[in-house]
Amino acid sequence: LGEGPNALRGRIAEVQWRGATHRLYVDVDGHRVKADVRELRDTPPLGSEVTLHFAPEDAVLLGSGVGDGAAPGIGGGAAPGVNDG
Repeated sequence: LGEGPNALRGRIAEVQWRGATHRLYVDVDGHRVKADVRELRDTPPLGSEVTLHFAPEDAVLLGSGVGDGAAPGIGGGAAPGVNDG
């Protein structure tokens, strides 16, 4: 939380305590971002505006096809031009 590189501003939608960490769900420009942060002494109230920042190597971006059962280019049928019979 706070200012830094690769900053995203949004509103807190949910906060979960997970022992040594807190999981924050933040609505950013119509997208729900999940961020795991070190345990917070004072958690931000729901609806409050926050800034998240992260190092590029700490981010995971999932494409729109995630959740449909197959990653792009992996499985999901025969190669182009192949006829199953």
